[in-house]
Amino acid sequence: MRYGWLINLVLLIVIALLAWLVFYTLEEEKPKELPPLAHLKATDVNTIRIKKANQAEIVLKKDKQGFWQMTTPFELPANSFHIDNMLRILSERSYKALKVDNLQLAKFKLEPPLVSVKFNDFEVAFGDSSPIAQERRYVLINKKVYLLLDRLYYSTLSNDALRLLSLSPLGNNPKLSEIKTPKYHLVLKDNKWTVVSGLSSDISADEISALVDNWRKVSAFRIKPYIEVEGTAKGEIEFKFVDKKSVLHFKILSIKPDLVLARPDKGVQYILPVSQVEKLLR
Repeated sequence: MRYGWLINLVLLIVIALLAWLVFYTLEEEKPKELPPLAHLKATDVNTIRIKKANQAEIVLKKDKQGFWQMTTPFELPANSFHIDNMLRILSERSYKALKVDNLQLAKFKLEPPLVSVKFNDFEVAFGDSSPIAQERRYVLINKKVYLLLDRLYYSTLSNDALRLLSLSPLGNNPKLSEIKTPKYHLVLKDNKWTVVSGLSSDISADEISALVDNWRKVSAFRIKPYIEVEGTAKGEIEFKFVDKKSVLHFKILSIKPDLVLARPDKGVQYILPVSQVEKLLR
């Protein structure tokens, strides 16, 4: 009995040692996680500058409320989805540092770069895609060449300035105080929306709130440069805001096949699905 008990004890010890050895070996074989590409945190970035060959510089700045605004070449709210994608470059851990003697940057299309992005004062220059490492691209950071995933380039940096604009015609979290369209006129008084003209007298407060909410949440599916064509406007829309003195003016350029709202003062026009006509204008 005692002999059998000792054998079982030895077997348990051997099994435990083998399990520990396997675990230790696997831990040793695990690839060590690389540090983030930059020490700069995304939350600390307040200015982004994008330079491309033969194109105007794109400048993005974070306002006091934490929203991103494009200041050049357009003065309009920026698309937070694309900005967040861009900022992920800083925390990227999937990269490979290359040992390149006597850097011939032109060979990698890094001198001049295809695109350079400056997060505050931290600059990342993007060059050509690698012919060897699939879906990787050469980048230059602090005079060192790295291979980064190509998606970081194509998801955002290949876009033009218009693609980096917010698809919301009214901007980020707009607090409206007045809406005037060719069909109706609404004004916010004492935190209550009232009909000045154009809508039926029996329209409910909930219906008016839903209409205002449709405007607050409206989103275009594309933004194009505004080209003025005489006589094309089918009316105008005017917005006033609780926290702003400025007035926003839109021209209605088209209702079908798409609803097109233009801001001539900013040089852009917002393309919305025709289904929005019923929700916004009628």
